[in-house]
Amino acid sequence: MDPLLDKLVGHWVARGEMGGIKYIDHTRSRWGLNKQFFITEVKSVDPANPNKVYFEGMGLLKYLPERKQYLLHWFDAYGSIQEFIGQATGDVMTLTSREDKRTERLTFTIGKGSYKLAMDAAEGGGEMKREWESTYTRFKTAPPPPPPPTAEKNLRISIGRG
Repeated sequence: MDPLLDKLVGHWVARGEMGGIKYIDHTRSRWGLNKQFFITEVKSVDPANPNKVYFEGMGLLKYLPERKQYLLHWFDAYGSIQEFIGQATGDVMTLTSREDKRTERLTFTIGKGSYKLAMDAAEGGGEMKREWESTYTRFKTAPPPPPPPTAEKNLRISIGRG
């Protein structure tokens, strides 16, 4: 386990827009496989129709203490398989993937109750440019409703009235 990744455990939500299309990201992250890997699953949906899925992806992330690096294997619904590697300084983790003629850099800036994720990319050795950025906040579910009164309590109430 890793203290930085521990901060990312949970259900996170971000709203964004890419190419004129609005979306809501739901990200669920947890430890798995005997706490050897950090597993994160992302689903981007249409805010007006949550059943309309724009994007799905899954990552397996591991801290390699002997190298002081993080290793991410990323898979998505488009068939992409990518490997990112990088380091963290404080609460900022930067991971880079170099494949063919494209370089991508993910930057996680982790705060209390939220984190920012940005992706920069460059083609053919060119200058890195921001492709997207989202701020994720912890998903807060409504508290469960109170339990219904028991029959015994109802009986006491009706007896007491009359």
